[in-house]
Amino acid sequence: VRWGIRVWPVNGSMIKEELYRWLRLDRPTDESGEPYPPGYCHFPKYSEEYFKQITAEQLVTRVVKGCRRPEWQKTRDRNDALDARCYARAAAAVYGMDRFNDMVWQTLEERLAAASRQLGQPPQLRERYVNRRLGFRQACGGPISGRNRLPAADEPRCDRSSTVWRFRIC
Repeated sequence: VRWGIRVWPVNGSMIKEELYRWLRLDRPTDESGEPYPPGYCHFPKYSEEYFKQITAEQLVTRVVKGCRRPEWQKTRDRNDALDARCYARAAAAVYGMDRFNDMVWQTLEERLAAASRQLGQPPQLRERYVNRRLGFRQACGGPISGRNRLPAADEPRCDRSSTVWRFRIC
């Protein structure tokens, strides 16, 4: 990679402990009227295989050189859903979702509502020719020869959600 990559270490053990603690939370009854507890996991209608995968590891304590050491062991071969959930949780923590307050969540809900209202409108279709030497990043207004270039005012940007881009290589 030309400019390097950013790597974040993921504490998988802590994330798995947190997830399994959240999975043990009881759902409030409809009669009680209590809100869901913080961390309660809401799932859509997934298959049984998903839940087998998300609970495919258990925490065991092993004695290594006379010291007790907790370790996660697989109880079945496939645990893809658990790994995906752990990486998604780590990405949310890096993004800062742990520190979102009610105002931030309200803003996100308003943006989502506005985007869903616009969903009924067909996206604009624009074509952009890309020179092979200059590459895709220049067509998107990205860096050219190490410099940042902002697109002109009349030049569309590639990151607009209402635009579908179709690139042709020339």
